Amino acid sequence: MLLADKYPQADFIWFGEGSLRELLIKQAAERQIENLQFPGSVFPSTLAQAMRNSDIFIMPSKSEGVPKVTQEAAACGLAQVIFGFYEAPSVIDGINGFVVWEDSRFIECVGELIESPGLAEKFGKSGAEMAKDLWDWNKVAPQWEQTICRFL
Repeated sequence: MLLADKYPQADFIWFGEGSLRELLIKQAAERQIENLQFPGSVFPSTLAQAMRNSDIFIMPSKSEGVPKVTQEAAACGLAQVIFGFYEAPSVIDGINGFVVWEDSRFIECVGELIESPGLAEKFGKSGAEMAKDLWDWNKVAPQWEQTICRFL
């Protein structure tokens, strides 16, 4: 909510469910924050389309394993801002996004990408290229085949 309040020129969409969703919706309404939406859980195709129509992916969570969603964001060509407290090999600081360790830096980096669309585009293109190189089925399938054959 802080980001939507700080950067009213940008539209924010918070996907997913959770125990805090209803409270956040209520707080946004009370504070009259109009550039923040909470659509909840959506079909994967709807989420994929929303990501393709976006410019930046931000993940305010500080506790994750290896979030697949950062790979999806990279493949969709989105610049990213995430915290460094978990393993997200699909985000390389300064290449296709920002990996930060402090709330203030997180907020600053989101603002930098909002105010510098060229940088967001550059990061997004880098992420999409990374996705092509790392997750191309023609490269991944033979690796899986070799792994499976070793165990047979």
